[in-house]
Amino acid sequence: RVSGLFTVNAPQDAFWQGATFQPVPEAPWTVYNILIPSSALQSALDSVAQTYHTKAVLLQLPLELFWQYRLDPARFTINQLDDLTNQLAQMQASISNKYGYLQSQSSTGPGPYPYIQKIAVSGATLSTSDGPGILGQFQTQIALSRLPSEILSLQITALILIFLSIMAELLVDRQADAIAVLRSRGASSRQIFGSLATQSIGLSLIALVIGPPLSLLTVTLMIKNFLASAGQNGLDAITAHPFETLFSIWWFAVLAALISVIAMISSLNRATRMDVLAVRREYARSTHRPLWQRLQLDIVAIIIALVGYGISFYITNLNGLLDTNTRALVATPLALLAPTFLLIAAVLLFLRLYPLILHISAALALRGRGAAPMLALAQMARAPRQTLRTILLLALAGAFAIFTLVFTASQAQQSINSAAYQAGADFSGDLSTTRPALSLAATTATYSHIPGVLSATVGYSVKGVSAGLSPNIVIQVKAVDTGTFAQTAFWPAQASSQPLSSLMAQLKGQEDQALRDGLVPVIVDANVSDTLELHTGSSFTLTINTLAGSLFHCRVIGSVEHIPTVNDSTTVGTSLSASSEGGLLVDYQTLNTIFTKNLVPNAGTPSHLPINHVWLNTKNDAATLTNVRTTLTTSNLRLDNLQDRRMLLAAMGSDPFYLNLIGILAIGSATALLLALLGSFIAAWLQAHTRLTNFAVLRALGTTPRQVASVLTWEQIMVYLTAIVVGMIFGLLLSVTAIPALVFTNTPVNGATDSVSSSTLYSLQHVLPAQIVLPPSLGIALALFIAICVVALSMMVRIVSRPSMGQALRMNED
Repeated sequence: RVSGLFTVNAPQDAFWQGATFQPVPEAPWTVYNILIPSSALQSALDSVAQTYHTKAVLLQLPLELFWQYRLDPARFTINQLDDLTNQLAQMQASISNKYGYLQSQSSTGPGPYPYIQKIAVSGATLSTSDGPGILGQFQTQIALSRLPSEILSLQITALILIFLSIMAELLVDRQADAIAVLRSRGASSRQIFGSLATQSIGLSLIALVIGPPLSLLTVTLMIKNFLASAGQNGLDAITAHPFETLFSIWWFAVLAALISVIAMISSLNRATRMDVLAVRREYARSTHRPLWQRLQLDIVAIIIALVGYGISFYITNLNGLLDTNTRALVATPLALLAPTFLLIAAVLLFLRLYPLILHISAALALRGRGAAPMLALAQMARAPRQTLRTILLLALAGAFAIFTLVFTASQAQQSINSAAYQAGADFSGDLSTTRPALSLAATTATYSHIPGVLSATVGYSVKGVSAGLSPNIVIQVKAVDTGTFAQTAFWPAQASSQPLSSLMAQLKGQEDQALRDGLVPVIVDANVSDTLELHTGSSFTLTINTLAGSLFHCRVIGSVEHIPTVNDSTTVGTSLSASSEGGLLVDYQTLNTIFTKNLVPNAGTPSHLPINHVWLNTKNDAATLTNVRTTLTTSNLRLDNLQDRRMLLAAMGSDPFYLNLIGILAIGSATALLLALLGSFIAAWLQAHTRLTNFAVLRALGTTPRQVASVLTWEQIMVYLTAIVVGMIFGLLLSVTAIPALVFTNTPVNGATDSVSSSTLYSLQHVLPAQIVLPPSLGIALALFIAICVVALSMMVRIVSRPSMGQALRMNED
């Protein structure tokens, strides 16, 4: 008795377990789902059993009883993920071994069979023969994204530590005059060093105590303001155990404090050995060589970079001996080692050569008529230490900002390319085997008439095996309608250097020749051509196991790098026997004609190639997409294994690993850039105050305030201009060398795609090479940076111009 009708508005609600209660066509039936109380069903079955005086009711098809359990994410943290997946796998194996098919155990002793035939555990979190569960996919994604995340975090950490060390040195330099005065009045170096070292350690300890709680407060505020309400439950893992969270980051806080103390002590050790005369001499002409210059660390960095490039190149080219997992997890770190040390070598080499450039510039300025640039360059050439520190801080921060913008744009482009590669079109999927077979034109017309569809292509997609050549490899055959495929498919730029329309024209143009000589014209991907050593004009044989007696003789008419939706990868087993997979494109009508021409009548063989795959190109408005998705999932035109390019791209954009990476970059680069600007402002301000006496002397010699300000303006312009140019060079160098190894292809674990195995996910990292994108925001960032430098320069000029000559000359009267 029907007691109610209802519609499930939110199948993703946990209560419904994903059930939509919509009718499902399964020829020759249509299956309907109804909702009834389990107690009512049991009472009905008990009544039938009592009527026939039996213990139970045995049906022709057994009943399936489900107990559904939900994991509570609040009960475990990310650090317990490995242990959780291991326990779930052990539980799954234990139940399968003990309660598998119970009829095989009935002969060994009494059991629940035949009343209970099988007990099994399954679910989205558990792995199956088709692939890992969502937790397994999540672990693979963690392994792939951890490397770029940690490398970027280390770069940000290094920039922050450089800022701390420079600030510590500036603090000591600011007290250099006072230290020299104390030395001249009888204080020993040990006394001065001890008092200031105690001050440094005390400041570092205060920062060590205050910093971690402030970081916890900052994270809490950011999560509440930036994350959606559905994602804020992750905050519980931090706030529920604040002391454990703070203890987990103690190493960074201690490292920052140690770097500050070491930088201060190093500067104090040098400052306490200098008297007033030595301080004045060092201000006028720097003679101190830094430690890295004395140890030749720039040469060491160059050697490490060259060795890293050599090892990376060697491992990357071992395609036949390394599987995709090893290449992703071993070759990638090595590929990132070389760019890092190359950047370090470039920075140190610049620091070594820049004083020489200043001396040459000062010599050239002597020939000019202007006094301001000559004085500015001469002062910078004599004492370049402070100038180099400011340039280095700004250049590294600017380089990382450029790298952030380029990496963000490149990663977004990689998501677009990856979504296009995995879907092949706006929508693609397999035709249901229960639908009646139609011709190519009829099937195309059926899907073309869906509202919002701009172009439709149907064809035959199947796996075949090469024959006659060694080794035999699995080849994904894509037999498409060459007349419409170019307008329907969505190919990324890395797939082929030729436009898709040109490839389709080549296939169609070979149709008559193929019918005469019986050779099927095909376009193969690079993996097939490299593995089978094929070239244009080569021939090979292809067999399709699902078609009885099908043996196709193929001729290669072209080659492309990749064929979208084909996971052209190479895996290596324990015996090092390589097993490859590639793809080929062929005209459906040509292949079908040759198939029917060579067909041997057989009851089990179809009379023509079955049409089993559809590609669709659709409009982009929300109403159209909703209608198309509904049609392709619920109507009689539904497609199995449906791939939705736009939904996949949206899922990639909201993927937590992608957001984590972009968040690290955005927050880290903004922090590093702000600290660098703050450090440069402080350094310029201290330098201006320190040289007020020099400027006053220039005023006493007849220099006007405008000319004095012009000298400082020339100095700061040289600093900021050099920092901008060097930062751009370093940023582009780091982007070109590191981004190809850092960009990763993500497959969201949220239902947007089918279950993807770990090996498939690893191989996707090498299918599409990274495309480096220079975003328009680079120009905006450069303009903003120049504007900030202009503001800072105006402040420095105002500081120099403000005090009177008498005040400046009395600044060091004690």
